[in-house]
Amino acid sequence: MNIIYFMKKAVSPLISVMLVLVFTVSISTAILGWVTDYTKTTTQAVTETANGPKGITYCANSNVEISNVALRNQQIAANTSVSSGTVNYFDVASVSGTPTITFTGVSSGGSADGLAGWWHFDNDALDSSTNNNAGTLNGDATYNSSGKFSQAVQFDGDDNVTIADDSTLDITDTLTLSAWVNVDNDTDSTYTINGEQLTRRKLITINGSMVTTETNIPLMLRTKLPGVKAGGSDVRLSKLDGTPLPREIEWHYMATDDVVLHYPFNTTASTDSQFYVYWGNNALNEPAASSTYGSEAVWDGYSAVYHMSESPILDSTLNGNDATVVGGNPTLSDGDYGIKMVFDGNDYFDIPDADTLDFSTSDFDILMIVKSSVSGGDAHSALLAKLNTEIATQWSIQYLITTGFFNFRENAIARITGNVNMHDNTKHIIQFHRESGTFYWDVDNINKNSATMSISMTNTAVLSVGRRSSVYGEFTGDISEIRIIKSTISSNYRTTTHRNLNNPTTNGPDAFYLDVADDFVGYSAISDSLGNVSKFSRRKSITLNHSGALTDYQTKLNITYESEMLSNFDDIRFVTDSDAHIPYWIENKTDGVTADVWIKSNLTDGNTTIWMYYGNDGLSAGSDGGDVFLLFDDFEDGDVSDWTLETGVTFDASTAQVKEGTYSGRHTSSGDNQFAWKNLSTQYKGNLSITTDWYATYTTDRQNRFFVDEDSTNLVSVIPKATNTDILLNLVDVGEFSNSAWYSMQLTIIDDTTDTATLFWDDVELGTQNNNNNMIGGVTKIGIAQYFEAGTYHYIDNIQIRKYTSTEPTYTVGAEQSPTYTSIISKSGAYSLGANTTH
Repeated sequence: MNIIYFMKKAVSPLISVMLVLVFTVSISTAILGWVTDYTKTTTQAVTETANGPKGITYCANSNVEISNVALRNQQIAANTSVSSGTVNYFDVASVSGTPTITFTGVSSGGSADGLAGWWHFDNDALDSSTNNNAGTLNGDATYNSSGKFSQAVQFDGDDNVTIADDSTLDITDTLTLSAWVNVDNDTDSTYTINGEQLTRRKLITINGSMVTTETNIPLMLRTKLPGVKAGGSDVRLSKLDGTPLPREIEWHYMATDDVVLHYPFNTTASTDSQFYVYWGNNALNEPAASSTYGSEAVWDGYSAVYHMSESPILDSTLNGNDATVVGGNPTLSDGDYGIKMVFDGNDYFDIPDADTLDFSTSDFDILMIVKSSVSGGDAHSALLAKLNTEIATQWSIQYLITTGFFNFRENAIARITGNVNMHDNTKHIIQFHRESGTFYWDVDNINKNSATMSISMTNTAVLSVGRRSSVYGEFTGDISEIRIIKSTISSNYRTTTHRNLNNPTTNGPDAFYLDVADDFVGYSAISDSLGNVSKFSRRKSITLNHSGALTDYQTKLNITYESEMLSNFDDIRFVTDSDAHIPYWIENKTDGVTADVWIKSNLTDGNTTIWMYYGNDGLSAGSDGGDVFLLFDDFEDGDVSDWTLETGVTFDASTAQVKEGTYSGRHTSSGDNQFAWKNLSTQYKGNLSITTDWYATYTTDRQNRFFVDEDSTNLVSVIPKATNTDILLNLVDVGEFSNSAWYSMQLTIIDDTTDTATLFWDDVELGTQNNNNNMIGGVTKIGIAQYFEAGTYHYIDNIQIRKYTSTEPTYTVGAEQSPTYTSIISKSGAYSLGANTTH
């Protein structure tokens, strides 16, 4: 028998509301079976008038079983510990401070003094206390027999239990929640929208200064959704309270993860509004267009909507006013924010006659986003024309090539002109509408002309897009949107629509959205390079910036310690914006302070966002220089078996001299120019940076040699000489050094016609030498040797070869993000209480 119970200390009447137990969240660590460490206590009274936070939140958006949950209206004595048995409850005492609690549940038959409610979940949600606070199970949660003691309730992410308000449930003091929880460890953390599971979401903020107060106004958004299913079929939208929103996917740019979508929304003037975009489930399919949240529901009340993103053009509304190709097929191209259709003067479509497209004398609004070409087009090129015969029109919207003015014509008579030259190869948003017999031309949300006249706009002919008749009037230019509505809409509605279509992003002038903030579920799970799944409680975005794309590029980051990290940084992990593993290597660190970390990632031209996850005390270090660099050896594994030794060479991992750590590589030989070589995994041609530390003890004329080699003849060499402590770069003296000391060397090689090599010694540039394009095929290996003094030692440590650009990427680290929670137990605005979190 599994139990949920509440316990309270005092009673105070509150506003009559519903108490909602919402068990819909994910757990922070992998849990194998029933666990009992979900007990937390608030540090202050949780009342509707209390100052500061009013509780704890806890959620589990994956499959989870809940049993034996206790809510008490007082704190538990510090360090109280109980165990399972026939008597299994807390001895309750009011204490100050935040107690430490160990709780193993309330067993069947156990007692608990002062309970506000006690729910066993044995096929019902009845209250076993004397308070009769029976609950109602909502959603598709089910009872099962796999509870800790007997039965439990299985929640799948969108279920809850509601309990009618009662004075016994009013909370007036500090309180404690404890629970038995069993999480399906094989189920990834997810959000649940309308019964569908999704792993990622973004919080979208509409700029209140860009909107008027409207109801269900269709809006457009262009944003990046990394890893979204092809075509955007797994994209779902919801209000902040979880109510789903209809949506239409106009276009998905797979190469960049950009998605263009439309949705209806209620806006309030001068008030920022927010909603969520969800994605991340390849098992989901595109909702049926006619379904409650399908694409047709976006355009309620519209006669026809064409996004010009397919040929022939298709109507997005439920009216099905699809077009047929009559002329040639226009080409499709990326427009300012969506897809545009490029007409070349020989392309057009016909839309069959329909009542929804016959305006008669009624009000209507036609919106078009167009760009007319200055290099061609018929003298009377038409955007839209209602044909009368094959060579005549009843009405048309066209422009004159001589003036660039768009005008409206009845038959062949110009009735109203736009009075602005739009034949300028620039995007314009045109809104042509009739209200109570008066026609208006609005261009870019500015009224350019109006006229009152009686014109009937009804016949049985086709509506043409891109031509005036069958013999002339073909349009040259771009059309990226046509919207037709057979009713009156307000000037405010047109203003909000114009502002949205003008820039439906967060970037650039007059952006419609203030922010598009990526979010993550509960304790997010990512996989390492071996496919092992780990879960984390925190993350930060890292935005890398570089002019020009880079592939598998090594970037150095300085990471500041956060309290949720392991002090030794062992739990940090890096992923791309689509959750692909990014290898990393910690070069050096000060525990609990900072760490210098190298990552290997792809960078686009401009900004690239990656993520750093942390907050998992069960992880061991994932740092691996071999995964990051083209060649790496810090000798800390004590293994030099991957070095190739020429005859007479001894090379080992030695503790005699080390720059840092335990080992360095030690070279000696019985003769001159006898090398130890290490190969790159593959030959690399391109700009390189080679860094290493080395140490030498010299007598007389000894030389140490470091070669960056292609084929044992084409190479770059660095040679410190003992004779006069000179440093030679390609046999040219560029500096001096001291004997018996560690030095850090960096050698950059620019892959150009001269193979320019530059040497840095302890971060000081010593000189540059050209190599006359010797390494035409690229670098294959590095080698070390000695000359003139066989039998002495030469040490080398911390070898790294990486790709190089003279202008390194820059980066910015975003703010720490915490998991998004919904409450396990909440009451109106009074409190929201959960477990496995610290208040």
